[in-house]
Amino acid sequence: MNKIILISFIIILLFFILFTCDNAYTKYSMEKRRNIPAKKRKKILTEILDIIYTASARSNTSPFLLYGTLLGQVRNNDLICYDFDIDVGIMDNEYETIKYYIQQILKNNCKFYLRIDEYFNYKKFVIVHKETGLNGDIFNFIMKNNRIYREFNSLYITKVLKQCMAEYPVDWIFPLQSTNFKGHRVFIPNKSDKLLTCIYGEKYISPDYICDINCEKCEKVE
Repeated sequence: MNKIILISFIIILLFFILFTCDNAYTKYSMEKRRNIPAKKRKKILTEILDIIYTASARSNTSPFLLYGTLLGQVRNNDLICYDFDIDVGIMDNEYETIKYYIQQILKNNCKFYLRIDEYFNYKKFVIVHKETGLNGDIFNFIMKNNRIYREFNSLYITKVLKQCMAEYPVDWIFPLQSTNFKGHRVFIPNKSDKLLTCIYGEKYISPDYICDINCEKCEKVE
């Protein structure tokens, strides 16, 4: 019993260290990526979206927009001026398939590379722009007991990320809805309003910054 407790403690400690380091790097990386001129940033992020949905069409998979990317689509059908990555989800049964097709697209690509972040039960892969570090995250989701979730620490999701819950009802995600976004037919969750309210709060539709039409000047909303 003592051995099991010790192993469990070590796993929890490693998990904490891993995410503490990752959090520090993410904050630094966010600032660095946000300092890239908006026009260049949106162009690169659109290229990442092109890669994902080209792979989706070839592989007959259904990656769905998430987080800031979904937020931009719902607000004004565009990328948010001050965003710095693309976020999509993919169900576990399609995860390896779309990863393979994206690997094939990027095989001889001089601008982007694929980073695979898989440890414990956590699964995600990332399309990274070599010059700027701008990226697209493709998160693995699981469906079980009429809930959909990421294999991720639930306390971290609810207490640190401040989401209302770590597992979503299936009907929040499925059936996926299709819509036009940045030149592609993309998928979005069935109940985007409920999902975005859970992630960002009831005032999610109001932006944190007001930007000009070219995204060159943004002022924080007080």
